[in-house]
Amino acid sequence: MMAGYVLAMVLNVFAPHLFATVLMRRYMPGTATAVLLNLPLGWLYLRQILMEHRIELRVFFWAGPLAVLAILALILVLLALGRRVTSTSA
Repeated sequence: MMAGYVLAMVLNVFAPHLFATVLMRRYMPGTATAVLLNLPLGWLYLRQILMEHRIELRVFFWAGPLAVLAILALILVLLALGRRVTSTSA
């Protein structure tokens, strides 16, 4: 699960942070943190656990993307819930 979460954070550097910064031609909040912290530390973590055989590569190939998809689904659920709560309280 941890490796999947770290994979999600590494991918999050590119989408939405870097893509939004490039497409909008202006700095998007969180881009510096994503590039300076999430990308190198996430990459080092994933590299280290794979080199130390703390997780098998074949397991990571299916569990990593599954964790990323689960996180994306939860984000969508939380956004919908937030919209529902704020629209009924206004």
